[in-house]
Amino acid sequence: MEGIDFAVGGVDAFEGYDFEDASEVEVSFFDREPAYDAQVTQAMKNMHERVLQNHTQRHTLSTIDNVVKVKTLNAQVRQEKVDFWQSRRAEMFTLGGAGVIGLIGSAFLAASAGGILAGILGVTSLVGSVLGFYRGYQASNQMTQWSLDLPVAIANQRKVAFEEGLLHAMRLDRTGKAHPCAFSSIMTSTEMQGMYNVYFHNLARSFERGGDVKEQLAIIQQVAVDGPLCPHVFSYAKLHPHHVTQLQFYIGEHDKFVNAFASIEKRRLDQEKQVKDKAYDQICTIEKNKSAALSVVNETYNSYKDQVEKDKSEALFGLAPEERSAASREFDQKLAEARQLRDLGRAAISYPFQVQREGVEKERDQYLSQIRYDRDAQLLPFYNHLRLLHTNAYRALIGQPPSAYPTLSDPYNLSFHPPVFTMPQPSAPSYEATFGGFRDRVDNRVYDEFMRVYRQQHQQAS
Repeated sequence: MEGIDFAVGGVDAFEGYDFEDASEVEVSFFDREPAYDAQVTQAMKNMHERVLQNHTQRHTLSTIDNVVKVKTLNAQVRQEKVDFWQSRRAEMFTLGGAGVIGLIGSAFLAASAGGILAGILGVTSLVGSVLGFYRGYQASNQMTQWSLDLPVAIANQRKVAFEEGLLHAMRLDRTGKAHPCAFSSIMTSTEMQGMYNVYFHNLARSFERGGDVKEQLAIIQQVAVDGPLCPHVFSYAKLHPHHVTQLQFYIGEHDKFVNAFASIEKRRLDQEKQVKDKAYDQICTIEKNKSAALSVVNETYNSYKDQVEKDKSEALFGLAPEERSAASREFDQKLAEARQLRDLGRAAISYPFQVQREGVEKERDQYLSQIRYDRDAQLLPFYNHLRLLHTNAYRALIGQPPSAYPTLSDPYNLSFHPPVFTMPQPSAPSYEATFGGFRDRVDNRVYDEFMRVYRQQHQQAS
């Protein structure tokens, strides 16, 4: 465990208890490899029929599905490890709790007396709390690892591989999410090749069924990324070199398709980036202009507010308390109505900019939809070629004579016109257009003074 020596007790206290160093797990295969169909049947049996075990004083030797050998520490030894880490976890969480109490104490000390002592206590308590809870979390992980019945977990994982298929196992292995082991380390070569054959068979049947455009595009995408003729797929499946040789023509033709697919996808991504970048620049310009227009309104309100507060201060100077309250309300009302004008103005100014932004976004989305439509139109003509390619490749794989040797012609290209986003850039409406309809919303004196300040700010901004 990384950093284990920082925990309570030092390095020696954990020797023999860290799962990574002391678990003594060994996974291997018997020399025999039963037929694939027999292994599928075996994997569907009850666990006690699948996992056979012999126990020694320290180890358990397990046979899984007659092909996998697993050596682990026996249940008694593993329980000792679990008990050890359970005790450590309690100690660490107690340490973390004590740190929290120390933090609370340091806060009270700082509030009452302050000084260096409170700071030292606070830092020490914080470190102790974080360390305690972190070590408690590590101890919990150790308990989980030592508690796992690995042979049973491997048996369950093998069953999942047979049920979900080759792609499921490969993708989990590729992302490091397979648990507790990589699928490729617990499946025999015969089993991997059997899952490959099942995958290829199911794909050939999918081609035969056809389907609508959406289904065809999904199949095209699948065979391009993780098709059975992709080198990373048949290599992962441990396909025998003899079969690779049988499929060599089809693998070569599939490589041509993958190159064409990659070219089409690259073009789509480049076009989408071009559209998104242009739309982003346009939207940024709109937002920049909107912010500039709104800043005039904000500055108008701030200037008006400063003047009202100055007038209020002068008017209230020397007044009796009972007079100050009445005089103050008049100025507060002016500010309330000025805020109302400010908010109405902001909404009126924002509206045309928002309309323009929505227009750019709509046009952007239309371009993106067209790009994807063009991409799909380029890919769909490959479907019949891929159907012939994979159905005949599968026939070759299972020893039947192919009915055709399809070759790929050059894909055609569709034209694409880059976006221009020619909609006119809006400018802020004039102050008459912005505030002209709001005169009856507020006191005329407030309106006239607010507009006087607004015209000054507008001229300065221009």
